[in-house]
Amino acid sequence: MKTGLIISVLVSLMVCQSVIASELVPSKSPIASYADVDQATIKDFEFSVKNERIYFHWTVSENQAADKFELQSSVDGVSFNSMALVFGTDLSENNNYKISVKKNSQPRTYRIRIIQKDGSEQLHPLSLTVK
Repeated sequence: MKTGLIISVLVSLMVCQSVIASELVPSKSPIASYADVDQATIKDFEFSVKNERIYFHWTVSENQAADKFELQSSVDGVSFNSMALVFGTDLSENNNYKISVKKNSQPRTYRIRIIQKDGSEQLHPLSLTVK
């Protein structure tokens, strides 16, 4: 009798579990990923010079997609080195950034590399030469 009771309880549990499993429906709600977000782009990239410092400022659209910005400089306009790293914010839409560096005695060309949160990178097409 005990064996029959144990078997019927086990069968009941298996039936309940299979019914519950068959009632599961995959979620159709979208899960946001970095692939769903547009890439951050720089809209304006400008500079001003004051008291032997160069002040760079730029505006970013789709700001929430940007992880960081790397300011690069070059003496010859071909080979660039990293000067500074500016971390992005999670603010959506547009955002403004600025940074200053010490002015060098020789002319230099500056550009910005955007590192997106999805890991991709882009160079801003505009380079600025400071004399």
